[in-house]
Amino acid sequence: MRRLLACLSFALLLPSVGIVDNPVALAANQTPRAGDQLSAAQDMRASIVSIAESKDQNNAQIVELPPKSNCNPYTAHWGDGQPNGCTNGWRKNAWCADFAAWVWQQAGVSFTYGNRADDINAWSASFYAWGVAHGRWHALSSGYAPQPGDVAVYGSLTIPTAASGHVAIYVSGNASSPNVVNGDWAVNWPNVLNYGVRYQTNEIHTGVPGSGLAGYVSPTAPIPPGTMLASSINGYSGTQGLNGWRYGYYPSPPNTSFKELKYYPSFPFDPTPATQVWIESPAGSYWTNITRTAQHPESRSDNDGMVATDQWAVRRWTSSYDGFATISGRLAKADTGGGDGIVGHIVVDGKVVWSKPLAFDDAVGVHFSVRVALSFGSTVDFGLGPNQTDNFDKTTFTATIRSST
Repeated sequence: MRRLLACLSFALLLPSVGIVDNPVALAANQTPRAGDQLSAAQDMRASIVSIAESKDQNNAQIVELPPKSNCNPYTAHWGDGQPNGCTNGWRKNAWCADFAAWVWQQAGVSFTYGNRADDINAWSASFYAWGVAHGRWHALSSGYAPQPGDVAVYGSLTIPTAASGHVAIYVSGNASSPNVVNGDWAVNWPNVLNYGVRYQTNEIHTGVPGSGLAGYVSPTAPIPPGTMLASSINGYSGTQGLNGWRYGYYPSPPNTSFKELKYYPSFPFDPTPATQVWIESPAGSYWTNITRTAQHPESRSDNDGMVATDQWAVRRWTSSYDGFATISGRLAKADTGGGDGIVGHIVVDGKVVWSKPLAFDDAVGVHFSVRVALSFGSTVDFGLGPNQTDNFDKTTFTATIRSST
């Protein structure tokens, strides 16, 4: 149980402090592999947890000195609070947010500590404000599965003086009852002896009215804006999951359940140079297929000897990145010999974020650019659906995904 005073900011008017530690930053023109990004992010998150736990009651046992004084080393690290009554160069303030910010900084998370609207500071809800501004906020009601190293936010998200505000480092457990490491947490509740860094299981609230768990903030991924995260062309392969890409279809569109296609080195119904193709099995029974640059759906309305069923051809990328991203590319008919056109869709985590119909003879097509918020494990689907028929529906559908702000 934490102190009954708010873990909020009594901050001085500090200059903004840019935290630039970024040990795995990539050059702007470098194309990182999805596996590399995930590995780097996982390493950062593991480091956050390790650093936080190293200070808890089972390890360094950091507590306030003098006891129950608010004097702590983390507020002093940020040059915040007041020195009155403190020793060892420590400073006093409610300090759960200062501890969480210190842990993130030590692990290499990039952020600014200060008093601007989207800075992190001693006010616990500053993590919420920062998360919203940077696309890292995940409300508890969103269904987000927290990752180790996230910051759990409790209580008021907007009122600096609210007594319910608190933050802690997420370690493990269910989203609604997490195991966390807290700064400024009561020792020996309810007969409080002191306040310190404490590991706590099943922390659903802080014990103060209005202090329920509100959501999570993810640490900044160590990838600068504009970095190429994925390319449908460069990432294409004959292996499911390689470079983060999978190739499949929606068997019951617009239901977004995904089923994988099978890879064939050649496709007898498409004797073009793009012979490395993903198709439904058995070969020749369905039109649904995906090549390096094109996709073809299936329609139940045709009497063409194929299996009569509706299928969207879907090229899926699974994100190893957490933050805003820009999806851009081109949709254009590759076969203009007839038919009644197609509809291209971009679906992120089961929700359509962009959709565009094309006439059967539109070889020029459209260039698209869509800004979305992604999390670790988010799915980005490029789905191609037919109109009434699938005649001549082969369509160029290519895309790149870049980090953005």
